[in-house]
Amino acid sequence: MLDTHAITFVCNSSSCNSDHIKISPTHEITIRLDDFDDHIEFKDSVIPQILRVVVSVPENINNFIATGCAISTIHPMAFKQLYGLYTLNLAENHLTSIEEKHFSGLGQLRWMFLSHNKIHTIQPNAFKSLPELEYLNLSTNSLESLDKRIFMYLKKVEAIYLDHNQLTVLPRTIFERNRNLRFLDVSYNQIQFLHLTFHDSIFMLNAAFNHINSFQVDFKSSERPDGDISILRLENNRLNNISNVTSLNLSFELSLANNMIAYHSPDSLDQFNLFNGMRNLWSLNISNTGFHFAHTYNHNHDNPFGEMSELKELDLSYNDLRTLDLNQVRVMELRTLQLNGNNLTELNIAPIRRVLPNLRALEISDNKFNCTYLRMFMHQLNQNERLEINVRDDLMVRNTTHHVNGVGCIETQMHKFQHNLSADGDDKVNEHDMRLKALEDRIEHLFTKLNEALELQHNFAKVLRNFTRTFEYGTV
Repeated sequence: MLDTHAITFVCNSSSCNSDHIKISPTHEITIRLDDFDDHIEFKDSVIPQILRVVVSVPENINNFIATGCAISTIHPMAFKQLYGLYTLNLAENHLTSIEEKHFSGLGQLRWMFLSHNKIHTIQPNAFKSLPELEYLNLSTNSLESLDKRIFMYLKKVEAIYLDHNQLTVLPRTIFERNRNLRFLDVSYNQIQFLHLTFHDSIFMLNAAFNHINSFQVDFKSSERPDGDISILRLENNRLNNISNVTSLNLSFELSLANNMIAYHSPDSLDQFNLFNGMRNLWSLNISNTGFHFAHTYNHNHDNPFGEMSELKELDLSYNDLRTLDLNQVRVMELRTLQLNGNNLTELNIAPIRRVLPNLRALEISDNKFNCTYLRMFMHQLNQNERLEINVRDDLMVRNTTHHVNGVGCIETQMHKFQHNLSADGDDKVNEHDMRLKALEDRIEHLFTKLNEALELQHNFAKVLRNFTRTFEYGTV
């Protein structure tokens, strides 16, 4: 975005001078350039306040950048002469307030960066003189509240970033006049009630890492009263009712991870079944929400995802799913299924191929698989060349040496017995233990034979495919 021939000044005091620039003791910045580039940058300088910027050819300046300069004050009309400015970057300074006349004269400004300051106050008309502004970044400041009129003059703004502040509430109508708003980030605040009205559809709303326990979004436009949101991120909040979420027209991604949906709601199963109305969704994350299925599986009613025909990614991690009938997650287009951190002891590989024919990635770390079973399961998965196991950092592997290809597993009691027997040198076992050992050996033998049979079947299938291709081309 910035010109590669930009001129950068690094000043170590407020009175530094060069052939092209002078910062007076009163902090009046004077720039005189004959061969002018399109932007000026101050980086890690010391400019406590900006009184006035004077330039020789103001219409040529598109970008003014002063980051890390310890600026605490902007005087009214300081940038008035820079009427051709497109980008103003004052990030990483010490600004505490934004006033109405700070940006007077910047009628062509498109991008404004005010992040990483100490801003706690913004006057209602502070952005009134910026009708062309498209991007506004106020993240990482000290904002606790905002006047509902603050953004009303930003008719063309497309992205507003308010993340990493101390906001506790947002006025419901604060964004309803921003017809072109597409990206809104209010994550990492302290908001409890998030009820917003947008004029039209919005591409991304990020409200993750707040204290939200009540959520509602409405759309003002008479042409599209239902609106739509492509990406909605609500993870790490305090939601226990999601009916206002599932009723939205969501077209790409929804994250509800780390909420308390099923912990305080007696009708949580009914809530989860509402996902079936979100037929255009591509990605759904409901990890660590207490999600669970009905205790008895009914093919016609107990698949809360069955009608989500476009769903490609589903995250059910950390939900204490002790058993799982794969028919309950039957989604024909599903590519990625995440089941990390549950208490699963087994999965049937056969239904995976039948029920989830397009599955490409399966995550099963931090479960309670028996090591012998897990070896068998992994071997069967290897027969499906299109499906791979994605291994997260498995807590079980960190706490024990037992794993299969990085996925932690639990030894059977017989395995423990055998290790203890070897370590202690104690061969005095009772008859029950001997029978258990014989049974364990028999099971191991059967698994070995079954693995050999599966390998033989796999090799035979390859030979048959090669023979079929050869026969089709008439070379036999």
